[in-house]
Amino acid sequence: MGDLGEFWSDVDSAGQARRARNLVSSIDVLKQHRIDFKQLSPTHYRVGVFDFWPSTGLYIHTVSKKRGRGVFNLMKQIRKEQTNG
Repeated sequence: MGDLGEFWSDVDSAGQARRARNLVSSIDVLKQHRIDFKQLSPTHYRVGVFDFWPSTGLYIHTVSKKRGRGVFNLMKQIRKEQTNG
């Protein structure tokens, strides 16, 4: 494989490792804050009224379809949902 091919292979491997770390750390954060969630697939979770992919940080409100990123932003949105009823 040429130098460019090896470069992109390394980039892909680094991305996979980062997403794996994100998945574990995001779930740990939810557990530490005692936020209930349900695992729908190995990488897809339901947190309240949000679909959440912890490996990338993407969350989507199941009704309004509004999107956001990051477990801490997700927790802010959950708090907003709880206070707005």
